Amino acid sequence: MLAEGIARLCDDIGVDPSDPVMLALSWRIGAATMCEWSRDEFVRGVKELGCAAGAASLKAQIPSLRREMGDAAKFSEMYAYAFGWAAEKGHKCLQLDTALAMWRLLLGEGTPRPGGAWPLLDRWLAFLQRAHNGRAVGRDTWLQLLEFVRTVRGDMSDYDENGAWPYLLDEFVETCRKEGVAGAAAAS
Repeated sequence: MLAEGIARLCDDIGVDPSDPVMLALSWRIGAATMCEWSRDEFVRGVKELGCAAGAASLKAQIPSLRREMGDAAKFSEMYAYAFGWAAEKGHKCLQLDTALAMWRLLLGEGTPRPGGAWPLLDRWLAFLQRAHNGRAVGRDTWLQLLEFVRTVRGDMSDYDENGAWPYLLDEFVETCRKEGVAGAAAAS
């Protein structure tokens, strides 16, 4: 099933194709590639979800998938999965535009992520567009960003420059501190 078929399925189950729950569904069925589900992946995944044949049974699973996205451990699994799922076939990095879109989906407004939307997301995305010069995003940066979001305060006062953070996160914190953004984020 390609993007067009997935879009039809979305219509059948009453879900917008850009809803994060569709990423959760792709994760649960084990789809290897964004906007593409093999027959085997779909059949096996739907069976593992306990769905009978038909859209109504799949639609009934949507609330459960949303709850899973709100669970910190399951969200971490799905977030890690999203990197390989969104990467172009044969590539070990995400193109910057794809990474930005995925972060908007997973960390932005309306996300069912534990803790809700990340208040510094817009700053992060703008920083990458300015400072990263269109370079691809590696898995380490992808994974470490979620750890950063979970563990570093909005004012970044507890950020350890000597920690094992990717250089890009060090640059982001430094830029935010220079711009006075970190203090403003803590006040909001």
